[in-house]
Amino acid sequence: DTVAESAAILEIEGRSWAVQVARGSPQRPLTEDEVKAKVRSLVGTRLDGALDDPTNPARSVVEAAGL
Repeated sequence: DTVAESAAILEIEGRSWAVQVARGSPQRPLTEDEVKAKVRSLVGTRLDGALDDPTNPARSVVEAAGL
C-alpha cells in the first residue's frame, strides 16, 4: 500500500488510525490564528518587535509570507 504525502497511518497492537490529509497541508490549511500560534510555539518571543521597524528586511519577508 502507498500513503499519500500528507497522509499518515498509525498501527498499534492490531488497531490502526489513518489521516488522509494532514492538518496544515494545502488541502487542509491552517487558519491565520493557527499559523500565528505555530510561529509563536516555534520562536517564542524572540521575534517580538522585529517587525516594528518598517526598514527591517525581516518585515518584508514576513509580509510576503502573509504572516
